Amino acid sequence: MGTSRRNRPCSSSGTTSSASLDSSKVRTRCVDAMPASPEARAQALGARDNPFPLTVKRVLHSASTGRVAVDATKVMIVNSGTTTLRHETGEVDLAAGQVVLLPPGRWYAGEPAGLVITTTAYIDTAFLEEQERWITQSSAPAPLVLSDSHRSDPTVLDVPSTVFPHVNASLQRLIDGERHHLPTLRRLSLAVDLLDILTRPVPEHSPEHPSVRHAMALLMNDLGRAWTMDVLADEAAISRSQLARLFTRHVGTSPAAFLRNERSRRMADLLRSSSDTVETIARRVGWTDPSHASRAFRQVHGLSPQQYRQIYRR
Repeated sequence: MGTSRRNRPCSSSGTTSSASLDSSKVRTRCVDAMPASPEARAQALGARDNPFPLTVKRVLHSASTGRVAVDATKVMIVNSGTTTLRHETGEVDLAAGQVVLLPPGRWYAGEPAGLVITTTAYIDTAFLEEQERWITQSSAPAPLVLSDSHRSDPTVLDVPSTVFPHVNASLQRLIDGERHHLPTLRRLSLAVDLLDILTRPVPEHSPEHPSVRHAMALLMNDLGRAWTMDVLADEAAISRSQLARLFTRHVGTSPAAFLRNERSRRMADLLRSSSDTVETIARRVGWTDPSHASRAFRQVHGLSPQQYRQIYRR
C-alpha cells in the first residue's frame, strides 16, 4: 500500500461534461486543472447515451491521468502491470490480479508504473442499490459486500487468485455482449452473473489433498505436455472422477482451467522476453493450435497474444 496522503481540493477551474450509462443520471467530470488523459476520458465517457445499467471498458494506460469522477459505481480489475490510484483522501497501490470497488461521485486519478491494462465495469448506482434489496448476503466471506458501495473510499476486494479469472471472463462476456448487440435481457443476465461471482461466498478449503498438490506440480512442471484428464489422473495415482472433484474443491477451479491459466501466464512471460513467433511460443507452452491458444490467452489477459506483445514492446 502507498503512503496515505490528502490531496489538495479540486480547482474550481476544472471542466465539466455530461456522459452516462443513462445520460439523465450519470455525470462525468474532470475535476482537476490537469486534463484527463485520452485513456481516462475514453474510459469515463465511452458509455455516452447508453441506457443499459452496466457497461465495461478495457483500457491501456501509459501515462498519469487527471482526476475524473463519475456518478456510477465502478468495479475495476488490473489485468497487467501496476498502478497507484489516487483519490480524495489518499492513494492505494494496485497490481495485476487485484480488484477494487470505487464508490460513485468521487474523483480518482491513476499513476501507472509503465504500461497498465485495466478493465472497469461502470454500474448504474440505482441499479446496484436495487440488487442490494433482494440479494441475500451470506454470512460467509465474499469478495464484494454490496453495502461497501456506500463507503467514501475505494475498497480493494479480497478476490482469490482462483476467482479472478472468472471475474475477468465475466467482464469479457459483457464487452462481447455490447459489441455484438446481444438482446437486452441476455446482457442483463451477464450483468447479474458478474454480481453473482463477486458476491458468492468463497469456500473455506480444507488442507490440500496430497494427490491434488501432486497434480498441480505435474501440470506446472511440464506445461508443454499434451495433458488429458486420464493422463493426469494416472500420473497422480487417482481416479479421473475423484481428481476432478478434489481438484475443484481444493483449488477452486477445474484442472483444465488451471492449466489454461498457467499456460497463459507462461506465454505472457515469453511474449515479453522472447523474439520467437506467437505460434512457436504457443507450442512451447503446450498449445498446438494457434487459434485455440489465442482464444485461451485472451480469456485470461483480455488481449490477443499479438496485441499483448505489441503493447509491451512499445
